[in-house]
Amino acid sequence: MTNRAALVCFAAGLLPGVPVRGDALEFERLSLEQGLSQSIVEGIVQDRIGFLWFASEDGLNRYDGYGYRVLRHDPEDSNSLSYNDLKCVVEDRDGILWIGTFGAGLNRYDPRTGKFTRYRNQPSDPASLALDIVRVLLEDRRGRLWVGTQGGGVDRLDRATGRFEHFRADRDDPRALADGDVRALYEDRAGTLWVGTAAGGLHRFDEASGGFVRYPIDARDPRALPHPWVQAILEDRQGGLWIGTLGGGLARLDRSRDRFERYHADPTRPGALPGDRVMALTEDHEGRLWVATDGAGLARFDGERGSFESFRHDPADPRTLSTDRVFSLREDRSRVLWVGTYGGGLSKLDLGRKKFATVRHDPRDPNSLSHDIVWSIVEDEEGHLWVGTDSGGLNRIDRATGEVRRFRHDPTDPDSLAHDTVRFVYLDRRANLWVATNGGGLDRLDRATGRFVHHRNDPADPSTIAHDDLRAVYEDGRGNLWVATYGGGLDRLDRETGRFHHLRSDPGDPTSLPSPFVRGVLEDSRGELWVATQGGGLARLDRDSGRFTTFRTRSGDLSTLGSDFVFAIHEARDGSLWAGTYGGGISRLDRESGRFRRYTEDDGLASNSVYGILEDGDGRLWISTNRGITRLDPANGELRNFGARDGLQSDEFNGGAYFESARGEMFFGGIRGFNSFFPAEIVLNEEPPPVAITDLQLFNRSLVPGEELHGRRILARPVEYTEAIELAYRQDVVTLEFAALHFAAPERNRYRFRLEGFSDDWIDARADRRSATFTRLAPGDYVFHVQAANPDGAWNQEGKRLAIRVLPPYWATWSFRGVVIVLGAFLVALAWARHTRAIRLRAELRAAHDAQMALMPQSDPDLPGFEISGVCVPANEVGGDFFDYVWLDGEPSRLCVVVGDVSGKGMQSAMAAAMSSGMVHVQLRAGAPLAEAMTRVNRSVHRKVERPMFTALCLALLDPARRTLELVNAGVCPPLLKRDGDVRELEAAGFTLPLGALPATEYRGREFELRKGDVVLFFTDGAPERTDRGGVQYGYDAMRAFLVSLPTAALDSRAIRQAVVEELARFSGGSHREDDMTLVVVRVT
Repeated sequence: MTNRAALVCFAAGLLPGVPVRGDALEFERLSLEQGLSQSIVEGIVQDRIGFLWFASEDGLNRYDGYGYRVLRHDPEDSNSLSYNDLKCVVEDRDGILWIGTFGAGLNRYDPRTGKFTRYRNQPSDPASLALDIVRVLLEDRRGRLWVGTQGGGVDRLDRATGRFEHFRADRDDPRALADGDVRALYEDRAGTLWVGTAAGGLHRFDEASGGFVRYPIDARDPRALPHPWVQAILEDRQGGLWIGTLGGGLARLDRSRDRFERYHADPTRPGALPGDRVMALTEDHEGRLWVATDGAGLARFDGERGSFESFRHDPADPRTLSTDRVFSLREDRSRVLWVGTYGGGLSKLDLGRKKFATVRHDPRDPNSLSHDIVWSIVEDEEGHLWVGTDSGGLNRIDRATGEVRRFRHDPTDPDSLAHDTVRFVYLDRRANLWVATNGGGLDRLDRATGRFVHHRNDPADPSTIAHDDLRAVYEDGRGNLWVATYGGGLDRLDRETGRFHHLRSDPGDPTSLPSPFVRGVLEDSRGELWVATQGGGLARLDRDSGRFTTFRTRSGDLSTLGSDFVFAIHEARDGSLWAGTYGGGISRLDRESGRFRRYTEDDGLASNSVYGILEDGDGRLWISTNRGITRLDPANGELRNFGARDGLQSDEFNGGAYFESARGEMFFGGIRGFNSFFPAEIVLNEEPPPVAITDLQLFNRSLVPGEELHGRRILARPVEYTEAIELAYRQDVVTLEFAALHFAAPERNRYRFRLEGFSDDWIDARADRRSATFTRLAPGDYVFHVQAANPDGAWNQEGKRLAIRVLPPYWATWSFRGVVIVLGAFLVALAWARHTRAIRLRAELRAAHDAQMALMPQSDPDLPGFEISGVCVPANEVGGDFFDYVWLDGEPSRLCVVVGDVSGKGMQSAMAAAMSSGMVHVQLRAGAPLAEAMTRVNRSVHRKVERPMFTALCLALLDPARRTLELVNAGVCPPLLKRDGDVRELEAAGFTLPLGALPATEYRGREFELRKGDVVLFFTDGAPERTDRGGVQYGYDAMRAFLVSLPTAALDSRAIRQAVVEELARFSGGSHREDDMTLVVVRVT
């Protein structure tokens, strides 16, 4: 069966002869577009840390799941790779990589030093490498390195002396290799070395004699090796020795009889080997044999059937192999099979993918599902699946044969399906199949004849169905058939008369059905009937009185239903009732108290939009959502999420499309077909991923091992192999990048880190933000600790650590302090004289304070469509905070709000603030765009201001004509935007380093559209870092929460600003301010 031959086969056990479930494998392609250096990959290895290494024809690629580091030949560096065309790579027991090149010999690479050692053929040295074309490498269990060359036979390296022992070819010597072109080296579990050659077949090395045993080659003799070119050798778990030949297919050696069993390509025989040019072999973690062929793709051997399943390149399907020319194979420790190709780069297959089988529509296959959007699934008593689709009608899938029969609407046939959009399929206890359509009413299928009986709405006949748009059908314990309509309420069918009784929604009657839009019906174990409505909540029907009791959500009350849009109802085996809502997650009802317990995204639910609920044999709930499937264990509250990368049809599922068979098999439908699975077979990968620190940056520039920076060498070896670093106090913008070396779905790996000595709190990080930046670390000792989890949530608690010591400046050392103490006595003598001057200084500082305040705006600007009000409160008489307004294009056209914060306090900071403000005025008045103005000011500040003093600056350009705000931020707290009761941060684009940190920083602007009623709060860090008498900071979250609670719609900008100032004063309780504080409020009118 090829990977395009069948979409899915289902589980055995239903009927005799039902095939075992399989599924089309989905490959992910990685090539030059993703950073691979070249598209031909002939060697793959995973090192002891966990990095993957790919030998290409343009260098050696190291992959961490997110990017490549490419090592190439450098003519100016004798410690670089000798040549870029690589044929093989292995790692030895010491963690050293050995690389074979095409024409430049053997290379030894030590990742700890980053240096290559070259081994070349020297005609004058008989103990040198036999030939410079190295095709294959092997380290045996004794630690000896074997080198297979193209024409020079096999070499064995003595690593202590660097000398090679040669085993050359001699056809006339039966104990020598028959051919010197060596293509395969393999050591079996007994320690026997096997050698495959291009023209001499298979050889076994006899350790005792130092000679080789040859195996006969005869294409006509079924017991002999079929071809002289042996390209691959592998021993399987059962001890069978597989030989891959380049032209003669695959052979399995029975070593007890020295006979071969052959497997050839045969296009006329299903299950035959797809091609005879075998390039590589590997056995996966489940013992399955994979065969790489040159031209016929990839094959997987089924040992029980003795047949092969083929996986080929399909130009129309990006989920197939990138090319059929497969040259190398390797399964990594995260159970991903890597397929190296000739011309197609890499193809990646997750062998640990969850066992979710998928059925999809294939436009090229009339025997496939009729449409990808699935609304309903049910299984009949014969094991056939009935699937309702969107505009594709009804499908019946015979699970024994795989045949799909389609039932479609035919306008010329009154007995055909009423409508091609089938929203629900239901099998009642009388074996009647009911089909609820969207626009065609209710149909009942006579399965014997294939004809449909229709129930349509007739406005002139109140006994007909209330509406033709339907969502569900349900039979209760009394045999009543209930029909959920989408707009006509709830109907009950009298099967004897064919008349419908209606339960309608009456807004004036609180005991009526709460909404005319009904999504589902359920009768619980107590005999109570529950109705899920869209917009009316959950309702319970008293069938004697016809009255409903309604459960609805109430804002602010978490004990009520999560949302009034209920899409699914489920009664668990323990009697608890669950409601799946659209927008409010899933809610469990305590029937005694009438209170609900909600589970939402905040608890780990994949999405708050819930479509279906099923329960497995262990009492766990399987919940389909708008972002995958969640497994919830009510016993402990544990949630696990599964998505498209786990094998689901997509991340988006559909309401009503869920079903569980009597055997416990679950079905969920979505927008790209449907999935089936047995919950017990969905096994999580509990193996925690290895973690590596992959980059160390200072001021956003990666450090190279051995490089000196400001006279100091930070890294002696690559950061992956470094345990501790020392930094000077000026090296105060440090970035560490890291990666979890789990390759199944790297984008779903999770991270957390902390810097011990700075904070004990763990900070969560996503896969797309795998870095941590620390600025202005005080002198002292720290330990950076990063942990990672694989996509199934298995955490590597040990993680990776890096010790960081920040050295103090010379004036903070004890030797310098000693000098200061000696001078202290002298300074005391001067103290009295200075005391008299202090009185004058305080007066001067007060005057400076008045002057600094005079430089700031004295009134609020008048900008059409906006209210603006600002204030600056320095911690001392003078400080480093400032704000200003700069008019552009003449008043009143466009206004730039300027907010700044110079590190430190006092006169020096105030002078830097005044200088920065002046620079901004000059640039903006000269017509410079906002981002360019910031970039120019940064260069000037870097030259003029003494480090480590930095200036944080935020520029916000308000345009009344377009009602927009353009933001450029260099280190100021992100402004807060309040809109419709919600508050979010306005993130600037690009780098946001403070001015003066790096001279070449290029700043970028980002534009935001504003609406009437919006409030934007600009503030410096003195606001959220305000402390109370106990030293506890107010915090950024409190700033956001206070702004949410503030009735800004009823206040002008000045009142909002004053409310924030008063709130911070209330919190501090009169404690001393440690930092300056600036606030600017912009309100859109």
